[in-house]
Amino acid sequence: MKHTLFFLSSFALLLAGSAEAQKVNLNPAKNSQSKAVKRVQPVATPGLFAPAPAVGGADACTTPDVVVGTGTFAFDNTIATTGTQGQAEPLCNIFALVAVDQDVWFTWTATLTGVATVSTCGLTGVDTKIAAYDGNTCPTGAALACSDDDCGFTFQSSISFPCTSGNSYLIQIGTYPGAGGGTGSFSISASNVPLNDDCATPQSISGPGPFTFNNSAATTGAQGQAEPTCNFFGGTAIQKDIWYTWVAPASGLFAVVTRGLTDVDTKAAIYDGSGCPAAAAIGCNDDGGISDLQTTAFFVATAGNTYTIQLGLYQGTTAGGPGEFMVMSTTPKANDNCATPEPVSGQGTFWFDNAFSTTGVEGQTEANCNAFTFTAVESDSWYLWTPDGNGTATISACNGTSTDTKIAVYPGGACPTAGTSLACNDDFCGSIGLQSEVTFTVVCGQTYLIQVGTYPYGGQEGGLGRLDYSIVGTSCSTVGTPFCLGDGTGAPCPCGNTGAVGHGCGSAAFAGGAILSSSGIAGASAGTDTLVLTATDIPGPGLFFQSNGLAGAPINFGDGHLCAAVGIIRLGVVFPTSGVASYPGGLTPNPIHIQGAVSNGQTKHYQCWYRSVPGLCTANNYDLTQGLSFVWGP
Repeated sequence: MKHTLFFLSSFALLLAGSAEAQKVNLNPAKNSQSKAVKRVQPVATPGLFAPAPAVGGADACTTPDVVVGTGTFAFDNTIATTGTQGQAEPLCNIFALVAVDQDVWFTWTATLTGVATVSTCGLTGVDTKIAAYDGNTCPTGAALACSDDDCGFTFQSSISFPCTSGNSYLIQIGTYPGAGGGTGSFSISASNVPLNDDCATPQSISGPGPFTFNNSAATTGAQGQAEPTCNFFGGTAIQKDIWYTWVAPASGLFAVVTRGLTDVDTKAAIYDGSGCPAAAAIGCNDDGGISDLQTTAFFVATAGNTYTIQLGLYQGTTAGGPGEFMVMSTTPKANDNCATPEPVSGQGTFWFDNAFSTTGVEGQTEANCNAFTFTAVESDSWYLWTPDGNGTATISACNGTSTDTKIAVYPGGACPTAGTSLACNDDFCGSIGLQSEVTFTVVCGQTYLIQVGTYPYGGQEGGLGRLDYSIVGTSCSTVGTPFCLGDGTGAPCPCGNTGAVGHGCGSAAFAGGAILSSSGIAGASAGTDTLVLTATDIPGPGLFFQSNGLAGAPINFGDGHLCAAVGIIRLGVVFPTSGVASYPGGLTPNPIHIQGAVSNGQTKHYQCWYRSVPGLCTANNYDLTQGLSFVWGP
């Protein structure tokens, strides 16, 4: 059970002997696969197999196999022996063992100057350990890089090291001591060092973000490596660091946050001022939460001041990678309260942010939310969703965050009454996934309150990410009631210019006349108004307008009929493309409920006036579509 793993991992933390073992044990999900498991494995006896040529890698560093360029290459250390070289490297001291068992050797020549990455992530089931050296024969100097586990919750490896175009490098691929060899592949890639790799050339950013980063090819600079405030798990280093400058938009407590936005084991520091740091860091953090290895680094900012951000990896970690980070005010957002949820409408991917949310009193005792004996949804934020379909809805965090989410759904838009949840989920996304996914039935015209929080660890540890909203079923829209038809079923058109069925009166450009159609929902508030009006077969610029009432009888107006004639409000001017134009859009793109000052329960009427071309019985050269009436909902 999840809570049992948490308490076991806390107990293991007291027993762990190394700094990295302590760090691994902080994550309950990783604890079951930590190196503590490996320590009980029998160590292979050297010489059990007679030396034999390895297929995919030479068994001796004197004659390494040559690999050319970048890409994926095979290795096979099933019957490789453990040599004497590369067995005592300080960089390879991982979980108190420096050996690289059953090692095979390759040599590679760099084609550019930058950073090379050698990785077995996702390419083998072997518990690999990798090192790299300068040169193309048995190493005479220290390793450039060495690593054991770098690929999430698996035991494969990835190393990165600076490379120079035309230089050769020796690659040693083996196994964690006692794990046993096997077959697989490794990849080699090389990339130029990022421009903000040095504190002297930081990237300028503004606002909260999110900002993308990729420190795969970054080097480890000399600055910011000995900050006392950065001493976590026995080390102050921030490896493969990249640099940013940021101007505070306000005064207060802010934080650099990667939690939920990357799988990289990040570490960040913040310094007052711009340029390479000349004073101590004003904030630093390695792991911001109990359940993951991402960062929440707090600092106090003054409005208008510039701050330098150093973003890199936990010491001993070599696998950088892509991700995002934000620079955020720690003041909870308005949707921290269920009474002021953030509106979300339709389907797609939408942000959630409960990084600094508090835990409210609502939605904490739902039977649907009982996971691992806990019903609470901590650090919760609230969203009001208006679906655009009928059927089965799914809201999923599986592909949008690394935060340990918990999601609940309630009907309506008000703070929920206890016992009314429609769905709730804690862990859904695979055997080791701590993210959530809920499925429930939705009906057009109704709204749903979405509570997004975290599994309760006894502390606040929200995060950032994206939720995927989808519906399997039928699409919905508010159906308008047609009026003012020019198709001969009502009053005759001004000069016998009868239009097609359902259209307005005919024009010189389109004999069948223009038609007004709609899509979306006529909701009288932000987030619920998705109504779009579309005029088809209009040859020139058009004006969409709204009225409170209809004329007693159609009024001949140009080549068409004006019926929406009481309390007219101009919505906006549009210009057609191939005879089609829509509102919202054009010169005044406000949503209809705003531009038309619409309230819940009101009935409003709509037509589109448009410029036409000469050729009919009037000299005015303008016409109108038929009309549509809508009753606006909540």
